[in-house]
Amino acid sequence: MSLDIVLENLNDLPDSLQKQKSAKTCRHPLLAWDMISMTLKEEKIESLRKLKSLSQEYQWSFDTATLVKSKFDALVVTDLNQKILWASIGFERMTGYKPAEVIGLKPSLLQGAKTEPSTKRKIKKAISNLKGLETALINYKKDGTEYLCHIRIIPLHRENQQVTHFLAVESSI
Repeated sequence: MSLDIVLENLNDLPDSLQKQKSAKTCRHPLLAWDMISMTLKEEKIESLRKLKSLSQEYQWSFDTATLVKSKFDALVVTDLNQKILWASIGFERMTGYKPAEVIGLKPSLLQGAKTEPSTKRKIKKAISNLKGLETALINYKKDGTEYLCHIRIIPLHRENQQVTHFLAVESSI
């Protein structure tokens, strides 16, 4: 809103500055979604950098480049016990929880009354079998608001194929 006020007031430049404007000056409105889009791209790049760093630290054979063209709102890495090791910046926007708040907790904290038991069973089975899964489920934000979430769970393994963690690629639907 303050940027809109600044941009609106550019029409009211003092005479000394008005004379400096060339006849060829073309004004283009700065659109709010341009700024949001830039911020989201920066967040996505930062999330992918952190995931690549974790990948190197844990020696996963996972190539983070596969996520570059993926649409996601949040990334979450858990250990084999489903404890959250890391969550991306977008996790807060999607859930209301700051990433630091959920470290050590299980992603099931987002589930609630309308989360389908059959979907929860599918997720639990895939994880216990060290397999990936793609599904949609109703999750709940920190404030109790429900949202539909598309989740892709990817087992993260070392070159010897030993699964050590899981990556959840999440998008609000």
